[in-house]
Amino acid sequence: MFGTFQEAILARLGGDRRYALSGPGFERDVGDPKAWQSPGMVLRDEHGNELWLSGCSGGYRGTGPMGAGYILLKEGFAQEQLRLVLTCDPLHLAKGSAPLVAERNPDKSESAEDADFVERLLDAEASGYFQSLQEA
Repeated sequence: MFGTFQEAILARLGGDRRYALSGPGFERDVGDPKAWQSPGMVLRDEHGNELWLSGCSGGYRGTGPMGAGYILLKEGFAQEQLRLVLTCDPLHLAKGSAPLVAERNPDKSESAEDADFVERLLDAEASGYFQSLQEA
């Protein structure tokens, strides 16, 4: 079982899904088969256990970052950190601290739409856009 998630690592997926997450906090041996099947988001708990999620990502506007943002919101990451999900690739967050890695996507400038990302997540939740697993 997982503990409380303390870190999140996000990256935009490659077109052929063979994109390997890289950067500080996510070092993998290229000989490791998992390095070539990396997801767009990894959550790490206080014991170092990792949950790999393939449908979540960051660095652009879309359903992947929307799902990632919602999960991070529910896991208690700061709203200031969530605002980086759309514009940074890669992104490495730790609860209670500044981002460990936050490289702004050079093709992505922040817009008014990005500024209200957290509010849109809350609105989507209230509207039933994100269905609870308990209800499914």
